[in-house]
Amino acid sequence: MSNKTNLRSIAPTEVGNLPKNIPINRDRYCFRIIEAVFGQSKSSGNNMITITAEIYDPQSITSVRDGKTYNVAGSKVTTYLTLTDKAMGRVADFMEACGMAPELDVNAPDTSVFIGKCFSAVAGPDTREMRKDLTDAEKLAGKKQGDVILREDGSPEVTYGVKLVSEPSRTSKAPTEKMY
Repeated sequence: MSNKTNLRSIAPTEVGNLPKNIPINRDRYCFRIIEAVFGQSKSSGNNMITITAEIYDPQSITSVRDGKTYNVAGSKVTTYLTLTDKAMGRVADFMEACGMAPELDVNAPDTSVFIGKCFSAVAGPDTREMRKDLTDAEKLAGKKQGDVILREDGSPEVTYGVKLVSEPSRTSKAPTEKMY
């Protein structure tokens, strides 16, 4: 007589943090800004602020992929505020969504004013194909990235992050001191 239990048959109510192989559900989330860094865009050289924010509400979701519950509080997203004349409307909208006056020194912004500010936005999965490391020979040949790693069925191996899929808006849900 065996006392073995099929581990796949156990349905925990809280699985843990959302793993990289499960995409986040496309939905509205509340974010808190945890980092804001002023710098220049690598591609254009334009001034920009790189914003890193984390989800604080909801704290967990039930995945539409596998039906399990995962903690998403603390999942991070990065967005970029380009400080060009053409993009100033978006920057102003972002600041107002965070409850801030749309005023900023575009040449030397005080990025500390963003820290702790909150906003709401629709987020969804940021799908990335996994790639092999470049060999020394490939690097010498000028190759920029490794080949896509394939599964046994020939489909690409992917990993998921979180990305904003809508512009931010104001939120009335203030984060608590200790949420997760």
